[in-house]
Amino acid sequence: PARGGGVVTIRGTNFGTSTAILVVRIGDQDCLTLGILIAQTALICAAPPGVSGLSPIYISVAGLDLTQQSAFRYDSPLVFSVEPASVRGIAGGQTLTVSGENFGVFDTSPAASITSNVRAGCAPSQWVSDSSIHCTVPPREFGA
Repeated sequence: PARGGGVVTIRGTNFGTSTAILVVRIGDQDCLTLGILIAQTALICAAPPGVSGLSPIYISVAGLDLTQQSAFRYDSPLVFSVEPASVRGIAGGQTLTVSGENFGVFDTSPAASITSNVRAGCAPSQWVSDSSIHCTVPPREFGA
């Protein structure tokens, strides 16, 4: 999940036997609770918070660095509900609350859109939390 905390196993070689010489990051965030499994061939950590999509993994063992691009995928956002479920009029300006999960644990300027007969971007969208976004309904064109 985007809020982090999932256990990640990284397999490879020459990781050493002490976490004191290791630095592991997913994206630009340090992995939490680093440990070494099978001597020198597997690392475990708790994924840090992130945003949906692919992130690089950075590993440093005693100052020897490796970055593997697009090596970790955070879950995509899921929408559970939108409140209110409908709005009246064409002027726009009403605030919708989009509830779900994996919107990220920090503001990444989310983009939301409304689809009925036409698709219109919210103006603006505002991140509230990992499970909530506010969307200001744009004006509708007459007849749309």
